[in-house]
Amino acid sequence: ITSPINGVIVERNFDPGSLVSPGTERPIVVVADLSVVKLVVGVSELEAGRLRVGMPATLMVQARPGESFEGRVAAIAPEVDARNRHFAIEVRTTNPSGTLLSGMYGVATIPLARATDVLAVPRAAITTRDGARVVMKVSNNTIEVSPVTEGLSNGTLIQVTRGLSAGDVILADTGRELASGTTVNPIPVR
Repeated sequence: ITSPINGVIVERNFDPGSLVSPGTERPIVVVADLSVVKLVVGVSELEAGRLRVGMPATLMVQARPGESFEGRVAAIAPEVDARNRHFAIEVRTTNPSGTLLSGMYGVATIPLARATDVLAVPRAAITTRDGARVVMKVSNNTIEVSPVTEGLSNGTLIQVTRGLSAGDVILADTGRELASGTTVNPIPVR
């Protein structure tokens, strides 16, 4: 038996000499071409509306920590999945060395915008108080609630376009409710 495509056998359902009865719906073998692999990901409506086919993406898989693979958005589902309210997108990457295997779990990062030389703070440093986005600024060892305007985010850091200056000391994690005027002893985090 000759396969019509190049690839590797990923499933063999019958051994040499086995009899296959008419009407058997299982294939003898399944051949996969792993020279290009795809990652199917669900994204929210907001994210799907900003994505375009051909956008660059960076893929990372759990089985290969510290490695990343460059790919592109290949398809965006035209309809939302009613079960989870996500749109399926497909990201493809070349796999010439066969490093990526079918079924590996991965994540894709698709940059929607880029900014350089910006002021950014940890995501946990910004919170909402009385309907406004704020940071807890430390001035003379006292907490001040300072409204900020957010810009771009990479999921870990958030750009601050207004409300902070370089060198301002802030609380890195606003998980604890501290009132304005609270005295603190700041410890620098590097």
